[in-house]
Amino acid sequence: MADNSLKLDRELYRKIKGMDKNEMAGFLEIIYEMGAEDNKGVDLDLLRERIGQVKGIGEARLNEIMGIIEEVV
Repeated sequence: MADNSLKLDRELYRKIKGMDKNEMAGFLEIIYEMGAEDNKGVDLDLLRERIGQVKGIGEARLNEIMGIIEEVV
């Protein structure tokens, strides 16, 4: 996690417990943004290489698998 990581100590727990709907929504947005910043993404070239090393995966099947992964990512 980044330097602005959260630790759920007793003080933070009490703050969360006392939040209303709007405060909680804002708090959860901050948590989500922190997670999005930490997301390193997927290295598709490395993934292709590693899947290609699996016994029985030929070039055609590898291309099919990578096509599906690229649609989702």
